[in-house]
Amino acid sequence: MKYFMTTAVVLFAVVAFSPPRASATDPVTLYVAKAIGEWAVGAAFDNLCDAATGKPNIQEIDRRLKAVEENTALRSEMREEIRRVRAGLNDRVTKEELRSALAGLQTQLTDILRRVSALEERVELQEVEIDDLKKATKNASSARGFLARGRDCAAKKEYHRAMANYAIAIRLDESSSDAYVARGQAYYELKAIEVALIDYTKAIDLEPKCLPALKGRGNVFIAKQEYGRAVSDLTAALGVNKKDDESLM
Repeated sequence: MKYFMTTAVVLFAVVAFSPPRASATDPVTLYVAKAIGEWAVGAAFDNLCDAATGKPNIQEIDRRLKAVEENTALRSEMREEIRRVRAGLNDRVTKEELRSALAGLQTQLTDILRRVSALEERVELQEVEIDDLKKATKNASSARGFLARGRDCAAKKEYHRAMANYAIAIRLDESSSDAYVARGQAYYELKAIEVALIDYTKAIDLEPKCLPALKGRGNVFIAKQEYGRAVSDLTAALGVNKKDDESLM
């Protein structure tokens, strides 16, 4: 209860759940905004509360928060923050206290991710800059160079390092569908399919006939048991490369 009272000062409703300031290219930030923000405001939130008493449906809210907590794309600090909120859920929590706590949670998760990601990206960038000084190269300004570093890290299952390199590659070249596909694949391998979906979709937005993105998103839809959408993407992939029979597998 104490956690909810301390977060009561946080503004709520539409202002509290305004879009995060983090880069729109960051799929985890977008996932958190959707996974919490979409049902924690307005009519969607009201539907989780008893119409007569206004009491929140604690069990349903806890279930939804648990699903976010279990997403493998989240960092340990982010999961701990979600657990703190879940631990404070009880029948005495009011609608406004809960709304404020959820607003605070979304802000905290975004801030944690921004801080950790910035640190990891700085480490990767500095390594390349030092290597440039030694070899008189200019790889620190090469999107393809960071994409290759990311792929090397992913191959070694160093996924956080891979994400940092992919993020730098995207920052250097926001039109790189290859970087979005590579990051989407890394999240897919982490079984964070909702986050992978965001990156695959961005790659397709940039390049509608991007074969690996269509195949990747098709596999995500299969995992989500959205078979109609999976068939649509995999059929489109087959149209891009008719020799690629694997697209329909």
